Amino acid sequence: MRKKTKRETPPSGALTDRERRYGQHYALLHNLFLQTINFIVVGQYLQLYASDVLGFEPTRIAAIIGVIPLVAFLRFFILGWVRNFGRGRLLTATAIARLIVLVVMLALPVELMSFGVLLTLLLIFTVAQQFGTGTVWGSLMRDITTESDRGQFFARMRFSFTAVNAATLLVFSLVITTEMTPNTYKALLGLAIIGQLNTLIWASKIPDKPDDGISPERRPIGGYKRFIITLRTSPLLRLPLVISVLIQLSLMPLMAVYLRTMLNVPAQLVSFYLLSTTLGAALGFLIWGRIADTLGFRPMLSGLLVLSVAVAPVYLLLSPFDQASTFSFTDIDLSQAVTTIALIIIGFITGGLSSGTGIATTTIEQHHVRRRDALESLNIYGVFIGLVASGVTLFSGFYLESIALPRGVTEFGNGIFYFDWVKAWLVVMVPFFQLVILAVVHRLPNTHPNFEMDDFFGSLWNNPVRTIFAQRKLYDEDEKRRANLARWLGQSDNPLAIKTLTELSTDPSYDVKAEAIRSLGLSQSNDAGAALLEILVDKERIHLVDHVAWALGELRYKPAVPAIRKGLAPGVPNRIRAMAARALGRIGDPVAIPDLFSVLGEPEASLHIKSSCVRALISLNARDHAPILFQELDNLGTRNERFELVAAFGEWMKTPIEWVLRANTKITLTQALEIRAEEMPSIWAKTRGALLDSISAHDLEALHRAVRVEIDLRPDRDRDLYESLAGVVGKRTKWAATCSLAAGIALFAPIRKPSKSDQ
Repeated sequence: MRKKTKRETPPSGALTDRERRYGQHYALLHNLFLQTINFIVVGQYLQLYASDVLGFEPTRIAAIIGVIPLVAFLRFFILGWVRNFGRGRLLTATAIARLIVLVVMLALPVELMSFGVLLTLLLIFTVAQQFGTGTVWGSLMRDITTESDRGQFFARMRFSFTAVNAATLLVFSLVITTEMTPNTYKALLGLAIIGQLNTLIWASKIPDKPDDGISPERRPIGGYKRFIITLRTSPLLRLPLVISVLIQLSLMPLMAVYLRTMLNVPAQLVSFYLLSTTLGAALGFLIWGRIADTLGFRPMLSGLLVLSVAVAPVYLLLSPFDQASTFSFTDIDLSQAVTTIALIIIGFITGGLSSGTGIATTTIEQHHVRRRDALESLNIYGVFIGLVASGVTLFSGFYLESIALPRGVTEFGNGIFYFDWVKAWLVVMVPFFQLVILAVVHRLPNTHPNFEMDDFFGSLWNNPVRTIFAQRKLYDEDEKRRANLARWLGQSDNPLAIKTLTELSTDPSYDVKAEAIRSLGLSQSNDAGAALLEILVDKERIHLVDHVAWALGELRYKPAVPAIRKGLAPGVPNRIRAMAARALGRIGDPVAIPDLFSVLGEPEASLHIKSSCVRALISLNARDHAPILFQELDNLGTRNERFELVAAFGEWMKTPIEWVLRANTKITLTQALEIRAEEMPSIWAKTRGALLDSISAHDLEALHRAVRVEIDLRPDRDRDLYESLAGVVGKRTKWAATCSLAAGIALFAPIRKPSKSDQ
């Protein structure tokens, strides 16, 4: 059985785990047609309808789109009443109001759809939307999610309604030709009505509990005082609000109108652009939620901003279409082909990046919201963002009609690039705002301090989709498949693998646990180190300590040093003591030197433990103990560990160790020296003939003289090690491992005379 964390009883007024799961399920169903309805009624399809069917100018379209968010101010008049009426009931009532507006829009002939009538209907629709989801949705979502699953839930929900919208866009991209028609928009309104009926069905099922768990002294105050206190104290209304305002300033809300009026892009191609944007967003949602929950919002949003700045120049590839010509994918010239490809690529990339930005900003918002004033702070936040969005939309209409359109499009770069004043905004001003946002984001707290922006890029480059979907094998009944999963995740070098590996480290199978622990050790993540340290101090998992110690050593995770040092204590099993010693050497904290050295003085300690301690002390550069370390090498006698230590000593003394790699249980160190010497050029052998003969004869006196010569050639900073080795070799009466080490140094160490800096 996997080890389960103790389930905490939720405070009074908070939802249970079961209620949260059901709430997330119903919220997902409630929002299934959300993006489709918004696209049709107040979004890009409305822009095409107003432009192609009703013949409105960009400024009028901007006025409609821009005025709509202003009704968000009306929320303030109902905030005090909402708590008594109930958030769920309000969702249901406003869903009915929106449904009535959609039916009226469908029934009304186009001839009667004047600017005033359309604006009135849309204002009623938006008032109902603002009073319903606009007022209570954020606080409801905060109640049904937690810090650990918020990103993945919002990603699932947004993926669901984005996928539905993508299907809608695909169908209508095939239906629409060069422009929107009245019947096409009527069909879209029919789909919106179906979506609104779905919203109405699920609205009342989302759990809504009162704030019973909040103590009286912390319970929200009524009236304007609550508003003022929230305005002054809510963390959401500080840096998160600044970031969201800057994001709004970096948007071009009338993109569909720009493509139709400035570049004369056919409505069918605009629809395909919207489809590619939606597909990019939908595919992005497959990974953004997991990234947000694993890395945190700061690394994620920082990386997304950098990518957005990098792709901005692609807009310059968009060329205008000839207004008089017809468009067909089967009969397209080179310029149109380039624009079509660029438009689809831009849509796909910006859709993916904007969906990630949406997830990141949502997690920022929810992180900075306090439960006791969630309703007030989220509404103040939403109203302010709506005001900014309205201003940006109105300015976009003015900018497009009065500045960009009169100046037209300019060709440059031999017809490869095209400039207009909307592109100036998209290529220059938008990246500027994004760089400012990047600076502000770095002032936010990093909720996952072990991750930074480079981890975000690592999660993208290293097979993110496969890494995420591989977790489906987490509960595969085949033990071998689970072990293979742990092994593959360790090789993926993706930060997203750490959570799955941590879960696999609690698998019932010892083999799976061992593979997961070793893979965590290869991850180079401090998050993995924290998970491994938890296992290390768990008495119920003492059978894994040697694996965990090795993994922590590979991670060089210094916070684990105190716990690992306890593994050196007498009475601890040999395999654990040996691996603890090696881990301390790998981590490199010199605080462990006294503990390691004390083990060498234990008469009952095994040679394997002592050799591991010597290896660790070499890694820790314990030069003061060098004579004893060389002596411990000879104490190993013919044990296999001597090969590893000779190689380690050679690296410590900055001499070649290739000859050591030839030694094994059948080839002694001396024989390895002779094999390597035979492979060297004849001129090399001639200059070392006497030394080679003394090595073959095991002439200790000649060897000692050769070592003394090497000492004279070494810089002062390295001579202490050579002196220590010479002292040990000088006391030998018969050939030992230190003699082979000294011979290897004398034979293969680079010939060098002391420089002035060494003297």
